[in-house]
Amino acid sequence: MDINVLECRRFIAPSAKSIIKRIVTDYELDFHIKGERIINIDKRECKVKAGDICFRRPGQEVYSFGDYDCYLLTLDFSGKELSNQYSRNAVNPMQPICNDSIVAFLPDIISPDCINEFDLLFTELSQQTDLSSEYSKNVAKQILFLLNTQVLRQKIEKQTDTELSVDRIYKYINENFLKTITLNQLSQFVHLDKTYLSRLFKNKFGVSPIDYVIYLRLDHARNLLLSTNMTVADISACCAYKNISFFISCYKKKYGLTPAEHRKQMWRKNK
Repeated sequence: MDINVLECRRFIAPSAKSIIKRIVTDYELDFHIKGERIINIDKRECKVKAGDICFRRPGQEVYSFGDYDCYLLTLDFSGKELSNQYSRNAVNPMQPICNDSIVAFLPDIISPDCINEFDLLFTELSQQTDLSSEYSKNVAKQILFLLNTQVLRQKIEKQTDTELSVDRIYKYINENFLKTITLNQLSQFVHLDKTYLSRLFKNKFGVSPIDYVIYLRLDHARNLLLSTNMTVADISACCAYKNISFFISCYKKKYGLTPAEHRKQMWRKNK
């Protein structure tokens, strides 16, 4: 991977009232040490705190405001000629987009766990007098590789947590389907957006969470119809249906018969 370090320096920004928009021309990483910042990247507003790394690509429109202290690291993958007076705010030629996976899949904001390691690397690079040296390039590569490792690990952990959340919902429904259950309750239970949760559940189990609740309730109602003398009204209430007409309608939709018709049919078969 060909890489040039265009700049790496400490930058302290006082709280700004004015907003100056600019177009990013190179690859930019800001490692925040102190303070807070609001940055808008292609009309996406991001909140940045100490320990976060903000990543930007050529062609993006950005502006920000806040009172913060950070390291600025600007990189080139195109082999452009280096300048001793490089500035992000100057008129620079637009660097082509790099397809290398080391930068292709990085998100706008990364919140790494190993903040101290990044602090050491950014500090080390900012103290180099020759940013074109192989040593400087290698330190920049270490930053990118460590960043990608963090992003990948966090993605895997998030996927694992999400899968566990879906399994928790499945277990919860099986244990509580005779109680009042709503999609809002389920989403709050695992702290996931209800639409996202419903999609994940359906992808894994083939039905939405609420359809699975209905399936369990009607299956339980069927067993009660065939194994007890409970009235249809009592079975409806037992299976968490407050409206008996709605219960009968749902039952008929699933089994093709009303509960009373289904019971009679089964009794005839068992005689």
